[in-house]
Amino acid sequence: LAPNVDELMDVVCEEKVAVVTTGAGNPGKYIPKLKEAGISDRGIQAIEFALSNGKITNSDVQEIAKVSKPTATRLLTSLSDFLELKGTTGKGTYYVIKGLTKGSNSDTEN
Repeated sequence: LAPNVDELMDVVCEEKVAVVTTGAGNPGKYIPKLKEAGISDRGIQAIEFALSNGKITNSDVQEIAKVSKPTATRLLTSLSDFLELKGTTGKGTYYVIKGLTKGSNSDTEN
């Protein structure tokens, strides 16, 4: 881990950084700090799913978080600082990570 990881996590929380990836270490001790910054467990799950899959739908949220359609909708709406709506309301609507351009996620890295 970076020697200044504690300071970096403070900045992440204070500045409400939309996406954080961790490596070469267990982020477990930082989860409480992320939660204090207002990111829920379900929100973290949704963001991780969108990062891994390139997008997330209401149906995806219902499945991964085991919630109803209205609850999934509220969760996705609450993540509007992090997720960008694509499409129109209804079938075919999905969300992507804000600021993540095509080809910039981790599956393009070797």
